[in-house]
Amino acid sequence: MSRPSYSVLTAAVILTTALLTQVVQGDDQAASQAVRPATASTSITPEQAAPFVGNWLVTLSMGANNVSVAVAVTADAGKVAAIVTSDAQQTTNVTDISLAGKSLVLKYVTSMQGTPLSNVMTLTPDAAGMRANLAVMDGQYEMPGTAAKQAPVNVSIGDKSVQCTLRDRMPWKKNIKNGAIIDLNPDAVRALGLEPPIMAEATWAWA
Repeated sequence: MSRPSYSVLTAAVILTTALLTQVVQGDDQAASQAVRPATASTSITPEQAAPFVGNWLVTLSMGANNVSVAVAVTADAGKVAAIVTSDAQQTTNVTDISLAGKSLVLKYVTSMQGTPLSNVMTLTPDAAGMRANLAVMDGQYEMPGTAAKQAPVNVSIGDKSVQCTLRDRMPWKKNIKNGAIIDLNPDAVRALGLEPPIMAEATWAWA
């Protein structure tokens, strides 16, 4: 059942990227705007990567706080690729993907105030989800956590619809000052025929 929302706020207004668009209805140009993982140098086959393919919301413990990171793993045309996204960093293409025992290992570089930071994220199958660990700066900082596979969401504005994947969490409701219920990234908004930043009436439902 669809749930009405009071508004849709793009990531141009709220920094937290909540949904990554995969176009269900829309033209080819809109589809080409969606962010997709880029091919990386890997030492893992698509068959080995199969348990990890999908969109994952990784929740990591950092002291008394939690940090959310979105990880998308694909195995298209025989090539394994991955991207990592968080509200503190731009989308990062993973440069090194490998398998260590039963764990998927993602090595990539981010930056903070112009300083490059090495990251090693490990995902290990654990029942229906994954155990996660992020080592930053060659293990100087370790953040353990979990990863949950994200279900697709159908979002409609007017007569247009897109299917999105949940990629992050909105801020706590008490911290949202403009009444927004859903946060779409700019690609999702453009696929709906709109130009960010916007506020619009929308409906959504789990696909």
